[in-house]
Amino acid sequence: MHDIEANKAVALEFLKSLETGPRFDLVADKARWWIQGHGFLSLAEFRALVERVASTKAPSVMTIHHVTAEEDRVAIECQGKGRLHDGRAYENTYHFLFFVRDGLVAEVHEHFDTAYARDVLKGHAAGQAEVRPIGLTFAQPGPSS
Repeated sequence: MHDIEANKAVALEFLKSLETGPRFDLVADKARWWIQGHGFLSLAEFRALVERVASTKAPSVMTIHHVTAEEDRVAIECQGKGRLHDGRAYENTYHFLFFVRDGLVAEVHEHFDTAYARDVLKGHAAGQAEVRPIGLTFAQPGPSS
């Protein structure tokens, strides 16, 4: 039996913590994070990415628009707004699909405008020439039915 309300609380608490400092105590040791254009990242790789992105901007404020939960999954649609260290605005829309197991975040799928993020963040990582480029591939549309 899944505790849907507890799963929602864990996912929302972790997402909220990204504003001030991620609560990795809410994440399973073997968790993985899928980011559009990157594929799956281990927890260690995700931590490094969070640190790298944090070095480019002030903390973002996440405004939650919709939360839907079923079984071990929690879907959250939100808007992230913040400022780069050079004063420019950063704003993106996100969809997160959290998988919560045993009260911890076990897996996350993150969807957002990666081209916008790449363009805005490029060249603004502290001590780096640029943030790692995000490669995108697009499926060819199939025949219409």
